[in-house]
Amino acid sequence: MTVTDKYKVAYSVYETDQYDDFSFMEENRGISANHVKALVKNIKDGYEMPPIIVNEHMEVMDGQHRLMAHKELDEPVTFIIQRDMKENAIQRANTDVSKWTTPQHIEYHIKRGNEHYAKLNEFKEYSGMPVVQAMRILGKSADSRIKSSAKIIQHGVFVVTHETDAYSFTDEVVLRMRMEAPTGKIISALKRLYDAGVDTKRLVTAVNVTEDELKLLNTVPKIIETIVKVYNTDLKRADQVKMKEYGKNQYKVYI
Repeated sequence: MTVTDKYKVAYSVYETDQYDDFSFMEENRGISANHVKALVKNIKDGYEMPPIIVNEHMEVMDGQHRLMAHKELDEPVTFIIQRDMKENAIQRANTDVSKWTTPQHIEYHIKRGNEHYAKLNEFKEYSGMPVVQAMRILGKSADSRIKSSAKIIQHGVFVVTHETDAYSFTDEVVLRMRMEAPTGKIISALKRLYDAGVDTKRLVTAVNVTEDELKLLNTVPKIIETIVKVYNTDLKRADQVKMKEYGKNQYKVYI
């Protein structure tokens, strides 16, 4: 008995140079010319590429860059037909082989028809905020076990919960500031003050006055303190913003 006689055959590996038999699904990532170029070099150097994976319709589930590299070299490509793959198999496979970027994950979920991700992308573009800050302002994770921003995006559990408030905050504060690219911590500090019910015009003025100083600060409490110091100037005590510490780097902001 040979070694191979001990095992059950799960898949057969096929080979073809009929590249037009394959097709790409809408959920596939865009082709990276640099990635294809690197694979072409590897193949020329003698490295053997693993088979690409397709479904029963010959749609590429994993290995689109390998397919393009073989096509460019006019060399046969090997492939495996895998049936009954889960709907998120493309995303999972590509995440394991070549790490997806956050925009690629967002694009994937949008293509899958997830309106929450479409709204996240729209809000990010409208506000100019980095995606993590846009997420925190606009919504939250639908799964309390998943807290990492990267994991929330990857696993498709982001949900919009504060759309009206997010746009109001953006219109009344973020887009009125002189600062073109506020850091995430500055955005967080401003949202804390906004939620406390401060006068937004006065808040924007205080940010513009302290802009250079704020860019040098790296904690939300320090940023809030700096803004509040200017905001409270010439205000009656009853109208001033107050901060109360209740834990390490934990502050309650109120009027």
